[in-house]
Formats: sequence, C-alpha cells, structure tokens
Amino acid sequence: KVAGLKDIPAYVLNIETDLEMMELALIENLQREDLDIFEEAQAYKTMIEKHSFSHEEIGKIVGKSRTNISNTLRLLKLPKEIMESVRNNEITPGHARALLGIKNSSKIKEVWKRILEREESVRSTEEFISYINKNKVENKNSNSKIIRSKHNFFNSDNFKVFENELIEIMGTKVIISKKNKTGKVEISFFSDDDFNRLIEIFRRINIE
Repeated sequence: KVAGLKDIPAYVLNIETDLEMMELALIENLQREDLDIFEEAQAYKTMIEKHSFSHEEIGKIVGKSRTNISNTLRLLKLPKEIMESVRNNEITPGHARALLGIKNSSKIKEVWKRILEREESVRSTEEFISYINKNKVENKNSNSKIIRSKHNFFNSDNFKVFENELIEIMGTKVIISKKNKTGKVEISFFSDDDFNRLIEIFRRINIE
C-alpha cells in the first residue's frame, strides 16, 4: 500500500528438506555486506561439522573453487590477535593468508608484527615469507644492535657464515660472492619501506 502497488513481484521457492534450507541460509548469509572472512570460514565449518559437507560440495553451493574454500577455512587456525588485526583493518585478508604459509608456526606473530611496523604490502610479505621458509633464518628487529663479526673476511672460505650474520643483522636476503681478493655483497629489499629500513641500519653502523 505504501508503495502504491497492488502486486509485488516475488520468487516462491519450494524447499522440501532441511538440507536445502541450510544451503539457502548459507548463501543468504554469505551475501551479507558486513560479513568478514572469518565469519565466512565459520559458516563453512558449520556446514562440514553439522552436515558432513565436503569442501568441494560447499564450493558448488556458493560458486567458489574447492581450493578457495579450503584456504578460507585455514584462516580459523590463525591466532586471535591476528584475526582481530584483520577485523580492525590493520592488515588485509591477503596478509592473513600469506601468514598461513609460514612453515615455522612459532614465527607467525613475529612476521605479523613486522607487517604492522613496516606497513608492508601483501606481495612484499609473501616474498619475505618465501625467503624465510627457504633459509629458516630468524627475522631480527631492525632496532637490534649491530653484530660485529669475529671472522676475518679474506682469510676464510666459509662465506655462508658471513652471509648468515648479515642476514640476521639486515633481516633480509644477503649474498656474498668473492673472486681472488675482490667481491661483492648483495643485499635484497622487497619494497620501498624495506629499502628505507636498510638505510637506517647503515646509518646506525656509521654512527657506531
């Protein structure tokens, strides 16, 4: 009456089973604009625990791939602090997914704090995580004291020792190459912020 219409167009759904009702409720819930990624994951988890749905079946219902469903569910394994960080828009769901790629779970919070401190992009975070997974090197805080090497550079062939020391100091990938009595040290950075952080480390070395 308020709209001045005699007839209102509508769809009439014939729902015959509780399962169909659950599927419809899931779809409607996922269409909410204010639904965050963890609520979405929890909805999938409920479907699995209460109705024994597979990841593939849920994917067909909501129009997403099995891999997408699996990756979303994995977000529920993150520490509560990181979940809240996503909800507070301190980091993105992309950052959260990247953190799940850390092989050493004890380092997840450490890398999360690095993201917050340096405001790193998802791409930079993914590259850093890929690096630490390969090298299993602790990421040192950029404010840590400079470590003085006790080794003589030119009298040692064990350059891996020096590389590891510099990696600890710089918190990034370092490669040392030497030919005769000359060589070079390559220090990688993965973003503008990472570059600025390295500059600050060099400045502290100069001061000391």
